[in-house]
Parts: sequence; C-alpha cells; structure tokens
Amino acid sequence: MSAIRRSTLVLALAGVCGVSLLACAMPHVNSADPLDSEATTSAVPAVIPRPAPVTVTVDGSAAQKSLRTVVQLTAERVMTADTVAAAKWGTSQPIDELTDEKAVVDAAVAQAAEVGLNQASAQRVSNDQFAVNNAVHGALFARWTAHPAQRPAQRPDLAADVRPALDRVDGQLLSALREAQLLLSGTACATEVSQEAAAIATEKGLDAIHRNGIHQALGHAYFSG
Repeated sequence: MSAIRRSTLVLALAGVCGVSLLACAMPHVNSADPLDSEATTSAVPAVIPRPAPVTVTVDGSAAQKSLRTVVQLTAERVMTADTVAAAKWGTSQPIDELTDEKAVVDAAVAQAAEVGLNQASAQRVSNDQFAVNNAVHGALFARWTAHPAQRPAQRPDLAADVRPALDRVDGQLLSALREAQLLLSGTACATEVSQEAAAIATEKGLDAIHRNGIHQALGHAYFSG
C-alpha cells in the first residue's frame, strides 16, 4: 500500500471511530519492516492493475465496550479484596499466601493459552491482581485496627463464598483481555482505560484505596501480542 493510500485509510478510520480508539486499534508498525523496505525500493511495474475496492468497517461502540469490560472486571476483582480481608481478619492467615497465589497464576496462564491470550501478559496481569489485592488487604487491616467500629461484623467463608467468585471473575477477565487485545496493544489506550477506570470508580462510589487499586491492577493490561 502506498504512503498516500495508507494515509487516506487512516483518515477515513479516524472519522468513523474517533482519534483515541483508532490509536488503540492500530498495531505497532516497525519502521524497519522488510515489507515496507521492499515496497519503497523495488522497481515499479509498467502497468499497475487497479485493485478492487475494499471496505473497512470498525465498530467503535464494540471497541469501547471491550475496553470497559476489562476495566469493570478489574474493578470487581479489586473489590473482592474486601471479602477476602474480612475472611482473614482476626485469624492467623497471612495477607499474602504465596503458594496459593502461584497456583492461581499458573492456572490463569494455562487458561490464557486456551482462549488465545498471550501467556506472558496473562501472568503479569494475574500477578498485578494479587499485588493489588494484598495492598488493599493491608490498608483495610490498618483501617480496622485504627477504627474498631468499621471492622467486619461477619467472617465470610473463603472456600464457599470467595473462591467461586474469584474464579468466575478471573476467567471472564482473561476472555475480556483477549477480546480487547488489539486495542490494548497501543500506548494511546492508557488514557482511554484510565478514563474508564475513573468513571467506574465514581459509579461504584469507591474510596481512594480501591480507586488506586484499580489503576494499579491495570498496569500490565497493555501488551503487544
């Protein structure tokens, strides 16, 4: 594709989808791509056949929905930290349980392969989820220690109440990341995702602990393949 035709196509897409979503959807182009080099250095044939018209359709609403789903599930995952913290409060269970966490991360990596998601990306995202949840646990423990009236009145059952919910969210999040993989491959999506995170946090009335947790949990949601 010539530089002129490529520029025309980009401008057309920008008019349909908006500049921010277009920047997210476009894959990274290596300036040293041998195909581009060949296109600019090879001899031009005497007769250039006219290509058939190509119609490109990008569903901006679907792209926006896929990004929002990733952020919504991330927020839900962060919010489960409250239930886990309540289950551990007043017990001898540590905040971070490295053996259990590794098993969950390994399972997420295996599931990523099944849904077609980059496994290294899935591992980073899963590790971020645990780091954030543990940070939220610590913040809640400190709050409950300082303010006894805010301590949980009941202790949830980790196996019966928490684990099924975590497994559901984790599986859905991997699928959502796969759906949004192309969009999340561009650094311009950071602004879009950050705006979605702020909007969802406002909708749910989240405090600073959980707002920060959502942003941190999305730290490795941007990947290249």
